[in-house]
Amino acid sequence: MNVLLINPLWPKDTKSIFRYLYGVFPPLGIALLASILEQDGHYVKIIDCAAEEILPADITKHISEKFDFIGITALSQSAPLSYELARIIKKHFDVPIIMGGIHATAMPDEVISNPYIDICVRQEGEEAIREIVSHKPLSGIKGISYKDNARIIH
Repeated sequence: MNVLLINPLWPKDTKSIFRYLYGVFPPLGIALLASILEQDGHYVKIIDCAAEEILPADITKHISEKFDFIGITALSQSAPLSYELARIIKKHFDVPIIMGGIHATAMPDEVISNPYIDICVRQEGEEAIREIVSHKPLSGIKGISYKDNARIIH
């Protein structure tokens, strides 16, 4: 499978030292997921919007390959930008979108209620992402929320 993992841009209006620190450190959670998926034989690409200062409106310019899954991480402060990324990606590509990260863990109902998010990974996602990408039935994967028609399942 081909998997794209995206780290969103940090909101520029955030008045916090964390905004500056966040841009300095690589997205280690996404890097770990990429490493696990690559060990399983999957092709993985990472787009670090924070490091490259890629606005959501420009994300499609950076997606030049076909992906089977796209994962987007979300901190609570960056969740609106993560949702905007999902909206724009869904508008241009027919691909399942997975959202994980701290915000997905804290607010799974909000995340999975978003019409552009297909799967919400709660808490640690290493095993869940492996199972999702391997096409294990969603009903058998622990730690996720997903939609079955109009019904939300946790």
